[in-house]
Amino acid sequence: MTILLTQATRIAGTPVAAGTQQTLEASLEADLVTRKMATYISDPAATLSDVPVTYRKTLTGVVELLANGVQISVGGGGINPDATGTLVNRATHNAEAAGFVYLATDQTPAKYYFREGSAGNWSPAVEVQGPTGAAGATGPTGATGQTGPTGATGATGAQGIQGIQGATGATGAAGAAGADGVTFVSGTSAPNNVDGRPNGTVYVRYTE
Repeated sequence: MTILLTQATRIAGTPVAAGTQQTLEASLEADLVTRKMATYISDPAATLSDVPVTYRKTLTGVVELLANGVQISVGGGGINPDATGTLVNRATHNAEAAGFVYLATDQTPAKYYFREGSAGNWSPAVEVQGPTGAAGATGPTGATGQTGPTGATGATGAQGIQGIQGATGATGAAGAAGADGVTFVSGTSAPNNVDGRPNGTVYVRYTE
């Protein structure tokens, strides 16, 4: 579809003169036509020749902006406000014509309000920010990093407690026989060598 601008405006931040033909998104064209800033020069599916803006609140409490029953977007490339400011200052525009768009920038998120009906009447708020999208899928696990260098050897720990005594070992084998010891001989007479005793024999003589 195509529209003819009847007033100079800005589209996507670029000034556009009146009398210029534009082919835009349906919601943006509907917005410009509704605000008397453009007229259709081709039939938008034979339904948007004169686009009234209406509002409805869903069961979830969300306010939807409609043009001939078709939901249109706000923010981004959609509706451009006629004035902006705090919500309190909106009252200074209570006498504006129906269709006047006010953007309350002190709200979180910012909210659009549309003049409708008698002076001082405004539409329900239309939020600029949409609902939070679903969480994205978890990304793939990254590659394992390189092994770091070996750390320094730690200090020697304290000595542990003494263990229990072990079992008694087996008896060892008998040793070899030792050499003969000193031989003692006794008597009352003087010793002699006639009895064949070996050297080193000790003789003990008894006396009365």
